[in-house]
Amino acid sequence: MKIILMLILVLSVSVLAQDREAAHIEVHEWGVVLFDEQGTGNAGGVPFPALTMNPVDDLIEPIEVEAPVVWFHGPYFTGTFRVSTETGSLKAMYPYPDHIETAPPSPDDLWEQIVSVEWTGLSVGSSFTETEEARRISYAQPYQWAMNYWRTVPANWIYRQGDGIQERFIYYECSISGDFPCPLIRTDDGFAFEPGYSGEGLIFIPGGEYSRISLIELTGTLRLPEGEETRIRDPDYAKQVIFEWAGGMLRTEEIDAFWSTWESTLTDTCPDGASWLLFPLPNETVEAISTIELIPNESWLEVRYERLFLGLVKIGS
Repeated sequence: MKIILMLILVLSVSVLAQDREAAHIEVHEWGVVLFDEQGTGNAGGVPFPALTMNPVDDLIEPIEVEAPVVWFHGPYFTGTFRVSTETGSLKAMYPYPDHIETAPPSPDDLWEQIVSVEWTGLSVGSSFTETEEARRISYAQPYQWAMNYWRTVPANWIYRQGDGIQERFIYYECSISGDFPCPLIRTDDGFAFEPGYSGEGLIFIPGGEYSRISLIELTGTLRLPEGEETRIRDPDYAKQVIFEWAGGMLRTEEIDAFWSTWESTLTDTCPDGASWLLFPLPNETVEAISTIELIPNESWLEVRYERLFLGLVKIGS
């Protein structure tokens, strides 16, 4: 009998160890980097209220980089989530972080720079008991109108012990004061991609119900499609291409949330009668904009990151 109990115990420990080895947390994130006519970028989770591609005081203010939306998937865990930037300043965090690290202002800035933030005391899982159901802090933000799109993603709930807030996602923005690596460059003929760059992009020719979408190869100077297959307002096609750009690692609901947030901008409007080009940014560009780190208290849990930043630029005006 004792031998049987010992075997059961050994098997139980072995299964538990295998479960721990297999368990992992997934951190998913997407956003859009808007490039203005000077070639500088503004990365965001949402379009500007009045999107003109000309940020106010562009010659004085740093490049505005509004980082996107972050979701967590996988087993229950507790811990800390950190966002950092080495070339700018963080702002507009939601929910407001527990800890903020600042750096002295640069010669071109008037205020201290927020270079790192942390959300601590997080409990993250698929559900919580009734006593833990908490208020959402819905203070006014430029992106508040899009929050319900982001809450439709079946990600884990984020519960913070300090103030009892419960939410589906974390959001932050940052402004970049220095250069960051990007394949898109400004030339005398308009925008172009660096020599040796290869990739693909989606061209959106706005027109409301009759807007058109084309998938093109990106080499040399940007141009409107000539001869490529053009589809009339086909959201499913656009979402499938974006899903493939993410390597199939983001959830379809996350791509749906992206499309709900950006569809009207991409298909209905573009300044000066131009068209939009949407394309995936390389990992080195994403990491230069910001770095994210999840630190679970459950040390055996592996953390995997899936980040998709999309460049957006107008062409053909």
